This record gives sequence, C-alpha cells and structure tokens, in this order.
Amino acid sequence: MIDPSLIEQVKAGNLTAFEKLLQSTQQKGFNIAYGILHDTLDAEDVLQEAYLQVFHNIKKLKTAEAFKSWFGKIITHLSFRRSKEKGRFKTIPLHEITQVETTFSDSPETFMVKQEEKEQLIKALKFLPDEYRAALILREWEDYSYQEISEVLDIPLGTVKSRLFSARKMLFNKLKEGDM
Repeated sequence: MIDPSLIEQVKAGNLTAFEKLLQSTQQKGFNIAYGILHDTLDAEDVLQEAYLQVFHNIKKLKTAEAFKSWFGKIITHLSFRRSKEKGRFKTIPLHEITQVETTFSDSPETFMVKQEEKEQLIKALKFLPDEYRAALILREWEDYSYQEISEVLDIPLGTVKSRLFSARKMLFNKLKEGDM
C-alpha cells in the first residue's frame, strides 16, 4: 500500500517524493508490463512511459487511495498498446526467466523439476489472450483484488471473475497438453 501522504506530496510537486514513489512501485509496474509483454526492454519502456504519464497527470487523481488502480490501469493499457504494435506472441528467452526459488535442502533433481515447471508455466502464459493474461497477472502475481482489477481493466466485476476462471482453465489445459 502506498502512503497517501506520499501521493499528496507528489501532487504538490515534490520531486523527492516522486522518486520515492518510483522506487516503491517500480517492481510491481515492471511485473505487470513484463507479464503482458514477455520482453524486458518493452516492459522497461512501458514503465518509463507510465511514469511520465503519472508525473504529468497525478494532479488529476481524485484520491491518494486510488493510485494503485490508476497506476495499474496506465501500465496495463500501455502494455496492451505495445503488444498490439509488436504482435502478441513472443518467445521468452531462457535467460529472462527469473530464478526459481530453492532452498539448500533441495536436491539437484528437485531444483530441476522446479525449474522445468516454472519454464512450462511461463511458456503456457504466452498462449493466453492478452485480456485474460492481464487479469491473471494482476490477481495472482500482483495481488490485486477483483474490484481493483475491474477498475484497472475497465470491465465489470463479473467479467473479471469469468476471465480469471477462463484464464486458469486455459492455462491448466495448455499445461496438461504440454506441447509448447
């Protein structure tokens, strides 16, 4: 949760507060953009463009509490636009797959199984339609509520629930098929 006083300071033109806001939202913003685009450079470009929009338009934000949804909406829309400009399906370079969480007690076999499962999940995600993938990423990776997803994607709450249900089902079926 972003401190509402930080948002108010940014709205007042405090550049130090804007830097703090950048630092506190950068990872989440990148995760959303990367989840949609599957490309590090494109995600970084989208994030940069989003922060420009935030800087120029934050005074239009009605309440500080609305920042999370507003920022998510900016990132999502810019990511969709970039995706349409470049074509939806991308290959994901193996070096861009984040490190698999492991412990010292994991055997090499367990580590390899976890790595393979993570690679399969990331490959399966790219086959989901953008609007389903975005809803799933916002919910599962970024912990957005159904209401926040509804606001970010400009869709009714019922549509959020059905997209998440469908996205999970499509993802499950794609992983079950295994031909990625």
